[in-house]
Formats: sequence, C-alpha cells, structure tokens
Amino acid sequence: MFVSDLGITAKRGRDGSLFVCVTNLHTTEPVSGVDLELYNYQLQSIVKTRTDGTGTAMLEDLREMPFVVMATRGDRRGYLRMADGNTLSLSRFDVAGVEPQKGLKGYLYGERGVWRPGDSLFLNFVLEDKTGKLPAGHPVTLELTDPRGSLQYRTVSSNSVGGVYPFPAPPAPKRPPATGPPAYRSAAPHLPNS
Repeated sequence: MFVSDLGITAKRGRDGSLFVCVTNLHTTEPVSGVDLELYNYQLQSIVKTRTDGTGTAMLEDLREMPFVVMATRGDRRGYLRMADGNTLSLSRFDVAGVEPQKGLKGYLYGERGVWRPGDSLFLNFVLEDKTGKLPAGHPVTLELTDPRGSLQYRTVSSNSVGGVYPFPAPPAPKRPPATGPPAYRSAAPHLPNS
C-alpha cells in the first residue's frame, strides 16, 4: 500500500533477523531517521527501531516474524505487508547459497582464471567471520595438489587485511615429460583448530 514516497524493502534471514531498507520512491535515495514499527497479525507492536544514515535497520533475534512494517517520517507513512504469500517466489532461482560452517565462510580466488605452466600463482582467501570467533592473526593453511592428488605446495599465513589472506605461490614443480606438464589441480584453504 502506498501512502507516501517511502519505499520499504525487507529481507528475512534464517537466523530470525530482519533487514529493512527505506528509500525515497522519487529519487531512490536512502531515507535516514525513519521510525519503523513492526506489528504481528493481531496488529500488536513487536518492536520499534529507526533507520540509520544509510536508510537501513537490522533487527536481530525477533521473537516472532512481523505481519506488517510501518515506516513513519514526519507526516509521511509507508506500509509493507510481510505475509508469506506476498513474498517474491524464488522457486525458479538457485538461491540456496552456502551455509556457513561454525559461523565461518570463505572464498578463494586468483588474479586470473587460467595460468600457463611455469606461471606463479597469486591467490587470495577471503574469510568471513560474522560471529567474531577467531582471534586476530588466526592462521590459514593453503595446500596445492597436482592432478594425481599429491601435495605439491603448502604454506601458512596469518597476515590478514580485512579478512583477506594473500597466498603467493611458486610455479608448479617440474615433472618428467612422460607425466605431462607441471600443473596444480586444486587449491584448498584450511583453518586449523577452528
């Protein structure tokens, strides 16, 4: 229901959290200082909060999921019905993602997609620790294996900048010509004692 120019977007998390974003429908700019009130199906208030400077509010550990969100700023009001039947159907999309293990999630990437034999590797491992369980400087081990599964290179790094661990690696070791060119087949990061 549109009563004003306040556009409301809400996303529920599996952990009971709710992310709410309020924007101006005319300019698409975020609207800060908007009072948000969440109501259940009986229209009883569940919780009140306010959007920050980015026009967002994050609500953690909701005791029940809201039926409607009301956004108020001055004489402007916006409403968002949160009933399950009104959500965007995601049945045709792969939205499962990856569930964090022990609150941790990581991604390994390189500066390019393909390397020629003899090239050095420059890999980075991004570690997301939303729960803050790992201490600063926690080591990450990177192992590189050849096509036969034999370990060819192993290194440990505890130098992280913003959760990004750099892993420069030397070229794959030379092999006898009969076994093919030198190559790494897979790279696997490991977190010891996590």
